[in-house]
Amino acid sequence: PYEDAKEKGMKFVEGCERSLRHVVWFEFVSSNKITKLLLKFRETMEQCVFSLSIIITILLTCFYGIPIDPNTNRILADGTFQTAFRTSGYTLNIPYAYAQNTSDPEGGGKTLTAITQQNDMGVEYRMALSTRWSHFQEWEFALPMRDFIFFLGVLHILLTMLKCTSYLVLDFPLTLFDKLDELEHENEISNKSSGGSDASSKQGAEYLRDMPDYPMSQEGRLDARSVLKMSQVLLDPFRYGLFLCMSILGLTNSPFFYAFCLLEYFTMRGGRDVLRALYFGGPQLMKSFMLGLIVLVVFGFMSYAFFSTAAIETDESCHTLYQCVAKHVADALRGDITTVLGNFANFTHPALVFWADVWEAWKTLYIVVFLVWWWFLLQPIIQGQIITAFSQLLERQRSARTDMNTRCFISGISRFDFNNYPGEWECRASGKYAWNFFLYMRHLKTVDVEDVNGMEASVLDAYESGSGAFLPVGVFAAKQWETVTDPAADWRRSMTSMFQKLQLDFKNLDKRIAEMSDNHNAKVSETGSVPGSQVSRQAMSPSSALRSGDVASPLGARPGSDFFERS
Repeated sequence: PYEDAKEKGMKFVEGCERSLRHVVWFEFVSSNKITKLLLKFRETMEQCVFSLSIIITILLTCFYGIPIDPNTNRILADGTFQTAFRTSGYTLNIPYAYAQNTSDPEGGGKTLTAITQQNDMGVEYRMALSTRWSHFQEWEFALPMRDFIFFLGVLHILLTMLKCTSYLVLDFPLTLFDKLDELEHENEISNKSSGGSDASSKQGAEYLRDMPDYPMSQEGRLDARSVLKMSQVLLDPFRYGLFLCMSILGLTNSPFFYAFCLLEYFTMRGGRDVLRALYFGGPQLMKSFMLGLIVLVVFGFMSYAFFSTAAIETDESCHTLYQCVAKHVADALRGDITTVLGNFANFTHPALVFWADVWEAWKTLYIVVFLVWWWFLLQPIIQGQIITAFSQLLERQRSARTDMNTRCFISGISRFDFNNYPGEWECRASGKYAWNFFLYMRHLKTVDVEDVNGMEASVLDAYESGSGAFLPVGVFAAKQWETVTDPAADWRRSMTSMFQKLQLDFKNLDKRIAEMSDNHNAKVSETGSVPGSQVSRQAMSPSSALRSGDVASPLGARPGSDFFERS
């Protein structure tokens, strides 16, 4: 909504051209029944593939790898948590009731923790590198779920292959055409910008001497920018191929690969909003992250220098400079630096008085400065920038939506200007009026050149040049007619007043003729009536004479006589 009208018009023309290309392509491919079905159920297939990934992941979480007690054929320890250490909230590890049935009743079979560790089939799988589908011990709790998940995996790979085929047939050619059109448009702009020269301001021999060379054709030349642009076209095929490989590996090797297919959510609307927010606030986030990383590295070197006793000798958390700095950075990113600085007892007890033990006082000051810089300044700033990026993105979407609901997308006129024209705003709300121009462009693209009139030719030239000058920005034709002077308006007003005057004259004349008829009939009755001598008022009226083409008057006047002309 804040863009210039010219720039908005150029973007609208560009979007119309891209949409027309898509419509023509979809009309072409929809002539085949199979591609028509792919086009119709494409979004449904994408939703089904993602839903299958969710269902398989949930079923694996609930039924895969559950240890079974061979003595009871039930879940080991009835599914309760057991630990080998005395922890707050838990008692000592519970002895295994069937320890005598094991090969080591006093060692590995004595406690439930040891039995659980021995029943971890994941360790055996990682050592043997065998497929998880054939590892029946991990499916022992619900063996029928293995076949059901396998069936869902078959559906997943079939739908994924259909989705990839749909993309390669329907979307990939359009992406390629759009990228080629973008490169061509950029080359035209660069050629226009490079074609100008200051030689036009010179004259005579100086102009001939400094005249630029004839520009050579740029067709068929590839540069690094063009190669980089074209490589972006391969990103979507790579993504579709990657998820297809994950689906195949999930069916042939391990169902765990279906969990990676959940990453496809970032290609859907909700995931794209998150990525768009990160992209929108990316520059500021990178600046803050670089500042925080620099602070962590500097304090990591100082920690290695000043806390060697606590970090290396006492806790044995790191030994070399690289190890201590890397661990300091990694632990600080997750919010815990005690592994490098030592336990809290090592730095929460400062010196009794700072001048008596300057070294401990310096260490305390160092820790306070680091905590303030990282935990109270840099981390909130980074989180605040992420929140600000989301809010700015939402504000842009909200302002665009508000603008579409309060102003005409094409003309930019406020909706309140259409209050005196019922039904006009309903045709323009939410940008619906733009479809009229889209259909008009489609008509101009399909009509023969011989059938194009002057106005259509002008609009077509502006459209092909990428200009939106033909768009009625700030113009509402119905309202404009009220303010524009009409050459025929005075003639229409004069004719209207003349007809009104004629109607009044005819009414007066009818009244006068009626009076004359009454007087004539009265005189005839006094002198003696003559059969058929009375004249009706209706026959004597000029309006009836105009309808019948004749006028019956007591004077015997006919059309063309002086009496009729005077009337």
